[in-house]
Amino acid sequence: MNPESVPGYVALRGDGAPTGRGSSAFTAVKPLDFEIDSTSAIGIVGESGSGKSTLARMLVGLEPVSSGVVTYNAAPLPQFLRSRTGRRDFRAAVQFVAQDTSSSFDPRRTLGDAVETPLAILHGITGDAAAERVAEVLALLQLDPGHLRRYPSEVSGGQRQRFALARALVVRPRILLCDEVVSALDVSVQGTVLNIIKEYCETNAVGLAFVSHGLPATAFVARELVVMRAGEVVERGPTRQVLDDPQHPYTASLLAAYRRDRAVVGPAERPVVAAVGPA
Repeated sequence: MNPESVPGYVALRGDGAPTGRGSSAFTAVKPLDFEIDSTSAIGIVGESGSGKSTLARMLVGLEPVSSGVVTYNAAPLPQFLRSRTGRRDFRAAVQFVAQDTSSSFDPRRTLGDAVETPLAILHGITGDAAAERVAEVLALLQLDPGHLRRYPSEVSGGQRQRFALARALVVRPRILLCDEVVSALDVSVQGTVLNIIKEYCETNAVGLAFVSHGLPATAFVARELVVMRAGEVVERGPTRQVLDDPQHPYTASLLAAYRRDRAVVGPAERPVVAAVGPA
């Protein structure tokens, strides 16, 4: 398969992404090649400040790439985002769920408006058809339809995070980028949401890039792991291989820390997360 022929193919070719000016300038993401298509299930893991969220934001055009290029279906992403049609087509195919839900919702609009509006803008779906699709996604994420009449400030951070995920899934994207989407959820809910994301992407041929500081959650949903530290990819490979035989000391230290916390099981078992059922 030629990935550049797959609708919703996103790639980053970078020589590094310096951020800031003068003496405060630093390289947020060092040279790398990164690709996502509808067959991907990639987990990007690292501590705070590792550059993983910057990488995700660059892939969706929310963070500038000062040296290198992000492409969408083999063409430079900025070329798509300059036109209304291009922005619509890209947002319909590639959805990003940010960690900070407090700033990703308009506080003046209800959650129902926030979830339903993308259907009208990106696909021209309104009325009963839109309501039916919204109800389908809310049921999938186990969200109360009554909350559609509420404003973002009237629900918990965990509920707001699930509504952000609903807003992304409602348009049936080809690629889903998730940045710390379970960090605001109770442990009892995290496993359910991780199972939903994993199953939804596999069943609907949706490419997934899952960004998290939590190795167990990332390993559960991803077939490939990317380990970042200080803006650099220090290890990358199939999830099982990375867990069984880490090649970089930093990866080994992450595994050791989580095994001490009993969050990651030994190499003879599948990677699991507390409260997550069988894959």
